[in-house]
Amino acid sequence: MPFQLEPHLRGPVAVAVSYDSCYSDNSNPYNKGKSEGECEANKIWDNNYGSNGCKRISSYDTAINTYINEHYKSSNYGGNNYQNQELEMNGAADGMKYVMKQKDSQCATSSFFVDIYSCRTVGIYSATQIAQRKCNYYSSGSFSYPNKSKLGDSKDCYTIANDDCQGNIDQMIQTYCNGRSNDYDFLKQLKDMCVNEVSKHLN
Repeated sequence: MPFQLEPHLRGPVAVAVSYDSCYSDNSNPYNKGKSEGECEANKIWDNNYGSNGCKRISSYDTAINTYINEHYKSSNYGGNNYQNQELEMNGAADGMKYVMKQKDSQCATSSFFVDIYSCRTVGIYSATQIAQRKCNYYSSGSFSYPNKSKLGDSKDCYTIANDDCQGNIDQMIQTYCNGRSNDYDFLKQLKDMCVNEVSKHLN
């Protein structure tokens, strides 16, 4: 694996590895895909996050889910070997999610304390509020605000919440803004609103 935890050191430590060695020749399509997914998830971490990745763990999670949606969806496959391809695809998605959960767990106990779950909840709620307001969708649902004293570093919490707000805007447009999911300018406009919306809920 590209990372291992060393005693007395903060967070995951990079270990030299050849990513080619991660790819399995196992004849089981699911296991082959899982190996591929784990490698891709670790590669994304190595190349873009590294030893300080826990400060941007929410952005990493979003990157993993985006990669899965773009590369491991059933619509990308077809032909006579569809069943094996689907098994491999499912394995790859599970492999990426497995590594993502490992990183989440490592960061949850790191010295960069932030209540990641609560901060992400604020981000998703902010995206929901923005889309509902802009598309005249009114919901009677309520939001349970997290205890701000337990969120940890407020700057890091804001970064996490803002990342999740922007990362969820496209989904919220599809949910609440009928017919505007392909409007790039509208998407950008709503994403730009995340800064103020998140600040409103965290300040």
